[in-house]
Amino acid sequence: MINETPVFVLYRANGIDRQWEYTLPYLDSTSIKLYISHNGRLREISESLYTFNDETNIVTYPIDESPAVPAGDVILLWRQTPITQLEDSKHKAFKSLTVEDIADKLTVIAQELDDRINRCISYDPTQSGDEQTDATEYIALLKDYMEAALEYSENAAKSASSANNSSVNATNKANDAANSATDSANSATAAAGSKKDAADSATAAAGSAQTAAQEAQRAIDASHSYIPKVIGEVYYSQSNDRGDNPAAMPGWTGELVYYTATTFQGLKTFLTNHPELCTTQDDYDNRIAQYGECPLYVLNTANTSIRLPKLATYVKMANATSGITQSKAGLPNITGFIDTNCDGRTSGEANSAIYSTPSPSSNGRGSTSGHNTRIYIDASRSNTEYGAAETVTPAHTTLYPWIVVSTTLDSLVNLNGNVVAVKVYTEKEWEALPVKPRNEISLVGYVDEEES
Repeated sequence: MINETPVFVLYRANGIDRQWEYTLPYLDSTSIKLYISHNGRLREISESLYTFNDETNIVTYPIDESPAVPAGDVILLWRQTPITQLEDSKHKAFKSLTVEDIADKLTVIAQELDDRINRCISYDPTQSGDEQTDATEYIALLKDYMEAALEYSENAAKSASSANNSSVNATNKANDAANSATDSANSATAAAGSKKDAADSATAAAGSAQTAAQEAQRAIDASHSYIPKVIGEVYYSQSNDRGDNPAAMPGWTGELVYYTATTFQGLKTFLTNHPELCTTQDDYDNRIAQYGECPLYVLNTANTSIRLPKLATYVKMANATSGITQSKAGLPNITGFIDTNCDGRTSGEANSAIYSTPSPSSNGRGSTSGHNTRIYIDASRSNTEYGAAETVTPAHTTLYPWIVVSTTLDSLVNLNGNVVAVKVYTEKEWEALPVKPRNEISLVGYVDEEES
């Protein structure tokens, strides 16, 4: 039996490990292939350079004295079952196990083909009109998007330059008007004319500035570059709208998310590499009850779920030695003293938050004695922060914590009902990238940097 399952496993090399486990089902050990991605370039490793133990499901590479895979490279264990059918009945009855093996092989082949299809760009026939659009025409459509984005950027730059020139002209004419006004009363008419010219130029500058802003917004909507954030990063935002934080999940709700081969897989890999950030569901619940929040994850591989941290109060920088910790609220102790005589009267000596005043007391017959003292305690006399709030409340500003769960993008383009990440680079920007992105359509074109 073969359940629905991914077909590959990813690991991040640390420069030391030489063994990795293939945790998914397979039929033949020869179908497990090893790939390594270095600086965004994926290459297949020759089968003579690594071994696969079908009892422990462990891949070992390299098997000689060569250095380990450099830290940061991605290890890809990819199941690639040959599309063959080697069973030959010869008119004899099939055994049940033989039939199941044949069905299992067809199933894993279908899974692998489905995995490749899911990583392709697809478009439905309704987008092509009366005639069928082939792949070449579709790629040309993407190229048109790139050229349009570059054109918008160039128009924005030109409009901004025009606005700047108009602003300079307006400033110069305003200065001319002011100088003419101070020369003499006889030049008032000329000064007024200059002021009118200045006003006209200022109006033109405002119009050009508005046009520049519109062109800039069009450029942003079409091809604004994305800002990468590391999966697992916690950042604070002034917005609680998921639309403004497309690659993150709320960090204040403790939400439960489910990972698959295509969703939250990066977060699952991150937590696998950082077990110190994970805890059990019972401990998570206990922390919520004790502290009102929990900064850790719950990774449940049995039902492929991840419980996100819940950050509900105040966050302080972690100590480099002790790591992530939690503590309850606390305040400094309140101390003080007061001196009294043996008959209860004070000697006039009091300290800090404790003080006293004379207090008459009744003897039950309406008479009073002046030898009694009432002792008071007021913490605000020791520290003015006491009494300023009903709970422990340090000075603070409230923002929304977000947890990055996937690669971040400032702009997404919706193509034929499928959301596809598109990013435009200049040739210089593309060459400068240390790691080429794999989760976007990267459009590389030349832009004159003096114009852009």
